[in-house]
Amino acid sequence: MSLLVLTACSGSNPDKAALRDRQLDYQTATVDSKLKVPNDLSDERINEALLIPGSGQMNPGVYGGKFETPRVGTTRVSARRIQHYQVSAMQWLSISDDPSTVYPEIERFLVQNGLKISKAEQFNGIQLIQLSPFEGITDRSESRVIRYFSPGTGSITLEFSLEPGLRTGTTEVRLNSIGEKQLDAFLISRILGEFKYYLESIENGARTVSSSILLLETGSRISTLRIDGSNQLIIKAAIPRIYPVALDVLTDIGAEIISGDMNKGLLNIGYVDKATKLQLASMSLVNKAVLKVIDDGRAEYQLQMKETGDGVVLRVLSAGAGSSIIGVNELIAELQKRLF
Repeated sequence: MSLLVLTACSGSNPDKAALRDRQLDYQTATVDSKLKVPNDLSDERINEALLIPGSGQMNPGVYGGKFETPRVGTTRVSARRIQHYQVSAMQWLSISDDPSTVYPEIERFLVQNGLKISKAEQFNGIQLIQLSPFEGITDRSESRVIRYFSPGTGSITLEFSLEPGLRTGTTEVRLNSIGEKQLDAFLISRILGEFKYYLESIENGARTVSSSILLLETGSRISTLRIDGSNQLIIKAAIPRIYPVALDVLTDIGAEIISGDMNKGLLNIGYVDKATKLQLASMSLVNKAVLKVIDDGRAEYQLQMKETGDGVVLRVLSAGAGSSIIGVNELIAELQKRLF
């Protein structure tokens, strides 16, 4: 019976059979004519008509290729970070640049504002820049410094001080007045703010290095000490100098500031270490619900700063459930890398 069915399917006429032999179909196949495009249209490919700039060029450093070496004077530099801090009577600018680079900018800033340098010297590792005396004027001055002083102020002598920051390659700049005429906190804040504005306005320009300040000691003021598996920092500065900068660093890395007391050198924070962040990121919502890990993985830590004969000892302690030695050392590493 099955033999009859197969015979009926193939039959004597292959074109009419249900299971037709298609092995020779290509011999009778024809090629259709090319589609005609109307006269008011174009058959140009869209990626050729609308070329994206640079899309046909090879990216140097990724797949090979060539590129021109930047010329001297036009080399791009990394972004400079400038912070203005004020703690009681203390004020300073923290600049993420070497003193040998900041010094020429101070000189240019003073020249642009009609001020002359009378003396520049180094004392105890600090570069001092004393200006010639000047007096305020009645009319509005083009100088962004002199305009803050009225004629009744009398003769003013300013002195900028420049010294290495907490970390290698950083600088702190301060301002004082010499003589009987002392500047109040408002004027110091204004003038330091003008220098900060000047630095930010030339951010994309080329930076000059001063050879006259290369002898200034620019080593790091931060060293590490390891005790019982946890790292500590020893910083050659006062707590009021370190505290606000540490506060900024912790905020930048996503820590939550719970409470703090600068007089006691204490900061209580909440922080999620990197390993916990990766674990939570890879965990699905279903797994979080099953494991009841709906919280954000935050653990509590305490920063302690204590002044010693060698400097301020900064350490991090576990202060709650979930904290670990990994989180302690991670916070210390971030502070060592970012304090300036």
